[in-house]
Amino acid sequence: MEKIFLPSQNRNTFIWGLVLIAIVNIPLMLFFFLGSQGPTVFLIILGVIFLLVDGLILSLTFASIKMSYKLRENDFTVNFGLSKRMIPYASISKVQHSHTTLLLRLFGASWPSLHWGLYKAKDVGNVWVYSTKMKGDFILINLVNGKTIVISPENPQMFSDEINAWKSKFGTANLSEVEKFETSRKVVYAQVLAVATAFVVFLTYLV
Repeated sequence: MEKIFLPSQNRNTFIWGLVLIAIVNIPLMLFFFLGSQGPTVFLIILGVIFLLVDGLILSLTFASIKMSYKLRENDFTVNFGLSKRMIPYASISKVQHSHTTLLLRLFGASWPSLHWGLYKAKDVGNVWVYSTKMKGDFILINLVNGKTIVISPENPQMFSDEINAWKSKFGTANLSEVEKFETSRKVVYAQVLAVATAFVVFLTYLV
């Protein structure tokens, strides 16, 4: 039987998305007005940029709102946007409740109430983050291969109790077995590259 936990939510997430869309669309509408008498191809290009940028903002906003942590029969799954990461219980060495702060993003992406990728955390070191906040109470999931995953469930203590109960039904896999379970790094890098490219397009448009 599956059990779903929601992350700690910021009530202003959707408002932030709307504000950012307004900030982007105001200069775009101005360009439309100034270029309305110009070549049609110019208006088409602006329309494509409009759709891409607004689509990116909306997708990241809803990815934050729809993020969830799912405990399943054999593994723990993080769902964020169109992506997910599965962590078999056998690959987990320890689960702990910790109060920390994400200090520096080393590799990944950040958005209001959505943070994922490799970060440096206070008193913890480098961690893989799938969170809706930057500081506060987190769950740290230590894997057999030395990696640490950080998530931000709305009720950390309840989540910790539940995942430890599920994990107790499994043994602990060895390092070679864990590497087979791990999500391919190429897939993770491709996701980050796609988001980074979208941000470059966004910044280029603003400039």
